[in-house]
Amino acid sequence: MHRWNTISKGMIALVGAFTVYTAMGHMGEHEHHEEEKPAYPYLKMRNKPFPWDASDCDLLDRACHAKAAAAKKALE
Repeated sequence: MHRWNTISKGMIALVGAFTVYTAMGHMGEHEHHEEEKPAYPYLKMRNKPFPWDASDCDLLDRACHAKAAAAKKALE
């Protein structure tokens, strides 16, 4: 019984050390920048317009919605 307690405590320490090592590795990668994705012609294919104001923008594409709002305001 004492043997398994010793092994368990050692493994808990080993897993804790590995967790800290892995977490520090992930924290150090925060400066990773995504590469620009190629503009394939099939990515924005629209068969019919979306039902919201900026019908060419995806639902959660805030940058596109901001550009559409600025263009609409410039036309007024």
